[in-house]
Amino acid sequence: MEYKVLPNQLKIPMIGMGTYPLKGRHLIDALKFAGSAGYELYDTAHMYGNEGDIGFAIQNNILDRNKILITSKICATQYLGHRRYLHLDKQSVSRAYKNSCKLLGVDSIDIFLLHSPFKYNTKAYQELISLYDKGKVKAIGVSNFNQEQLDTLYKEVGGIPMINQIEIHPYNTMEDIIQYCNDRGIVVEAYSPFGRGNILPEIMNNETLIQFAQQHNKSVGQIILRWLVQQDIITVVRSSNPKRIQENLEIFDFSLTDEQMKYISSLNQNKGYGKHFQ
Repeated sequence: MEYKVLPNQLKIPMIGMGTYPLKGRHLIDALKFAGSAGYELYDTAHMYGNEGDIGFAIQNNILDRNKILITSKICATQYLGHRRYLHLDKQSVSRAYKNSCKLLGVDSIDIFLLHSPFKYNTKAYQELISLYDKGKVKAIGVSNFNQEQLDTLYKEVGGIPMINQIEIHPYNTMEDIIQYCNDRGIVVEAYSPFGRGNILPEIMNNETLIQFAQQHNKSVGQIILRWLVQQDIITVVRSSNPKRIQENLEIFDFSLTDEQMKYISSLNQNKGYGKHFQ
């Protein structure tokens, strides 16, 4: 495994286990495979509805809490409450954090993110900073934030997120936001590295990518993950297939050429699901 080291010296694995939309037995089985394969980073969120399943895996020693990092995220519904009952169930970042800890069965969450931009970004992020300052979390950040939204956070809060988790794959290369984050010391983390919906089979069946895979004796998925890692991008990738769970970690014994890297990036079509970048 290779790692990205934050300025506060937290070491984050370059490849992590994504969990959306897995739940129940499907997720527990996938976590067993991932734990055996040696995954050290696990990504979840309140809105995934599976924090309790990950908690079950931890409490039943399927995952060793002492050897893993857990990322979770707070969404607007948690923070603002349902509109109809706003006066009753409005929550704070601190309460959402405690609820996630309870579901996960842990004393603390390692990495806590705002799941997406919403009306009270800056207030919520100030509360995240407070959690970090109190030592409740090891790293904080955001997900699905574009340049303008990150600029607003910086201007109104006076700090920058440690991490920005965004959708990156060959059809959605996100070069501008990656450069923006790199220039400001914000670590970029990718989700959906193979695309989603109809995009996924198009990417995985690209003839040139298949040729690259054959040249390196790897799968197309491994080629794409290597493309991300060579850009110094942490990636969370979800699978319930034991073979793929294992092979997703086996990308550190080869390198893509400059020409191969450029070709993959040239596939960009700005096809992302993230509405904040459209």
